[in-house]
Amino acid sequence: MKYKRANIDFVVDAISAAAFQDGANYRLIHPNFDLYKDHISISIEMNDDMTLIKYTTHPGSEKGAYTYDYFNLREREVGTFDAAQGRDVPDELGNSAGEAQKLAREHGQ
Repeated sequence: MKYKRANIDFVVDAISAAAFQDGANYRLIHPNFDLYKDHISISIEMNDDMTLIKYTTHPGSEKGAYTYDYFNLREREVGTFDAAQGRDVPDELGNSAGEAQKLAREHGQ
């Protein structure tokens, strides 16, 4: 994934090979071990060519909060609201959030 690159801040134990097979070893929502809907909700409102997106982390979900911050989902939200109001939004704004959404769709979430 382009967003993470060599960054492993989201891994608790980066030494043990066995730990990589445990969802608890990841600070963010991992598509192979976690269900997004257990940690974060996505609300989408579409009207013609305008789309508004709002992410809501579930109370007490550290993974939801970490994912929201790590992928800068707030910027994605703001970008959709700005675009709906006619403001220019750089394409780069939503790349990481778009990648997160793509992973969720690939894993049926």
